[in-house]
Amino acid sequence: MADKGPYANMRSGRFSIPKFTTLPSDLEAMRNMSPSEKDAYAERKLLEHKRALFQEFEVNRQQAIIESLVARCFNHCIQKPGPKMTTGQKRCVADCTDNMLGYQTAMMAMLVERAKRNKKPYGPPIGER
Repeated sequence: MADKGPYANMRSGRFSIPKFTTLPSDLEAMRNMSPSEKDAYAERKLLEHKRALFQEFEVNRQQAIIESLVARCFNHCIQKPGPKMTTGQKRCVADCTDNMLGYQTAMMAMLVERAKRNKKPYGPPIGER
Protein backbone atom coordinates (compact mmCIF):
# COMPACT_ATOMS: atom_id res chain seq x y z
CA MET A 1 0.00 0.00 0.00
CA ALA A 2 1.47 3.35 -1.05
CA ASP A 3 2.02 6.09 1.51
CA LYS A 4 -0.49 8.91 0.88
CA GLY A 5 1.29 11.54 2.93
CA PRO A 6 0.92 12.80 6.49
CA TYR A 7 -2.76 13.74 6.11
CA ALA A 8 -4.00 10.50 4.52
CA ASN A 9 -6.20 9.64 7.53
CA MET A 10 -7.87 13.04 7.45
CA ARG A 11 -9.00 12.66 3.85
CA SER A 12 -10.95 9.56 4.79
CA GLY A 13 -12.76 11.40 7.58
CA ARG A 14 -10.79 9.77 10.40
CA PHE A 15 -8.90 12.41 12.32
CA SER A 16 -5.77 11.12 13.98
CA ILE A 17 -2.24 12.24 14.58
CA PRO A 18 -0.64 12.55 11.15
CA LYS A 19 2.36 10.41 10.24
CA PHE A 20 5.19 12.82 9.53
CA THR A 21 7.68 11.24 7.20
CA THR A 22 10.21 14.10 7.48
CA LEU A 23 10.44 14.15 11.27
CA PRO A 24 13.89 12.48 11.67
CA SER A 25 15.57 14.99 9.33
CA ASP A 26 13.79 17.81 11.17
CA LEU A 27 15.16 16.53 14.46
CA GLU A 28 18.63 16.31 12.98
CA ALA A 29 18.41 19.93 11.79
CA MET A 30 17.07 21.05 15.17
CA ARG A 31 20.09 19.69 17.06
CA ASN A 32 22.20 22.57 15.74
CA MET A 33 19.63 25.28 16.54
CA SER A 34 19.58 27.62 19.48
CA PRO A 35 16.56 27.44 21.81
CA SER A 36 15.00 30.54 20.24
CA GLU A 37 15.51 29.10 16.74
CA LYS A 38 13.91 25.84 17.88
CA ASP A 39 10.92 27.73 19.24
CA ALA A 40 10.53 29.72 16.01
CA TYR A 41 10.90 26.55 13.93
CA ALA A 42 8.33 24.67 16.02
CA GLU A 43 5.95 27.62 15.79
CA ARG A 44 6.27 27.67 11.96
CA LYS A 45 5.65 23.93 11.74
CA LEU A 46 2.64 24.20 14.05
CA LEU A 47 1.20 26.99 11.90
CA GLU A 48 1.75 24.90 8.74
CA HIS A 49 -0.12 21.98 10.29
CA LYS A 50 -2.94 24.20 11.56
CA ARG A 51 -3.39 25.60 8.04
CA ALA A 52 -3.44 22.10 6.54
CA LEU A 53 -6.01 20.94 9.11
CA PHE A 54 -8.16 24.01 8.46
CA GLN A 55 -8.05 23.41 4.71
CA GLU A 56 -9.05 19.77 5.18
CA PHE A 57 -11.87 20.82 7.49
CA GLU A 58 -13.13 23.36 4.94
CA VAL A 59 -13.06 20.80 2.14
CA ASN A 60 -15.07 18.38 4.29
CA ARG A 61 -17.53 21.12 5.26
CA GLN A 62 -18.07 22.15 1.63
CA GLN A 63 -18.58 18.54 0.59
CA ALA A 64 -21.19 18.09 3.34
CA ILE A 65 -23.03 21.23 2.16
CA ILE A 66 -23.08 20.02 -1.44
CA GLU A 67 -24.25 16.54 -0.40
CA SER A 68 -27.03 18.13 1.64
CA LEU A 69 -28.13 20.30 -1.29
CA VAL A 70 -28.16 17.38 -3.72
CA ALA A 71 -30.16 15.24 -1.25
CA ARG A 72 -32.66 18.05 -0.72
CA CYS A 73 -33.07 18.56 -4.46
CA PHE A 74 -33.32 14.82 -5.08
CA ASN A 75 -36.11 14.53 -2.51
CA HIS A 76 -37.87 17.52 -4.11
CA CYS A 77 -37.58 16.27 -7.70
CA ILE A 78 -38.01 12.51 -7.32
CA GLN A 79 -41.38 11.70 -5.77
CA LYS A 80 -41.59 8.14 -7.11
CA PRO A 81 -38.15 6.53 -7.38
CA GLY A 82 -37.83 3.94 -10.12
CA PRO A 83 -35.07 1.92 -11.73
CA LYS A 84 -33.97 4.92 -13.84
CA MET A 85 -34.30 8.67 -13.59
CA THR A 86 -36.21 10.38 -16.37
CA THR A 87 -34.69 13.24 -18.32
CA GLY A 88 -37.04 15.65 -16.56
CA GLN A 89 -36.00 14.36 -13.14
CA LYS A 90 -32.31 14.69 -14.02
CA ARG A 91 -32.90 18.24 -15.27
CA CYS A 92 -34.89 19.09 -12.13
CA VAL A 93 -32.11 17.86 -9.80
CA ALA A 94 -29.43 19.69 -11.82
CA ASP A 95 -31.40 22.96 -11.98
CA CYS A 96 -32.38 22.79 -8.31
CA THR A 97 -28.77 22.14 -7.24
CA ASP A 98 -27.47 24.96 -9.46
CA ASN A 99 -30.07 27.36 -8.04
CA MET A 100 -29.34 26.39 -4.43
CA LEU A 101 -25.57 26.78 -4.94
CA GLY A 102 -26.16 30.14 -6.63
CA TYR A 103 -28.30 31.32 -3.71
CA GLN A 104 -25.72 30.12 -1.22
CA THR A 105 -22.88 31.86 -3.08
CA ALA A 106 -24.84 35.12 -3.29
CA MET A 107 -25.75 34.90 0.39
CA MET A 108 -22.14 34.31 1.43
CA ALA A 109 -20.94 37.21 -0.71
CA MET A 110 -23.55 39.47 0.88
CA LEU A 111 -22.55 38.37 4.40
CA VAL A 112 -18.86 38.91 3.68
CA GLU A 113 -19.57 42.38 2.28
CA ARG A 114 -21.73 43.25 5.29
CA ALA A 115 -19.02 42.05 7.68
CA LYS A 116 -16.43 44.20 5.89
CA ARG A 117 -18.73 47.23 5.99
CA ASN A 118 -19.60 46.82 9.68
CA LYS A 119 -16.05 46.27 10.89
CA LYS A 120 -15.56 48.83 13.61
CA PRO A 121 -12.89 49.02 16.24
CA TYR A 122 -14.29 48.17 19.64
CA GLY A 123 -11.90 50.38 21.54
CA PRO A 124 -8.51 49.78 23.09
CA PRO A 125 -7.56 46.37 24.54
CA ILE A 126 -8.75 45.81 28.10
CA GLY A 127 -5.29 46.31 29.64
CA GLU A 128 -4.96 49.78 28.05
CA ARG A 129 -8.19 51.33 29.34
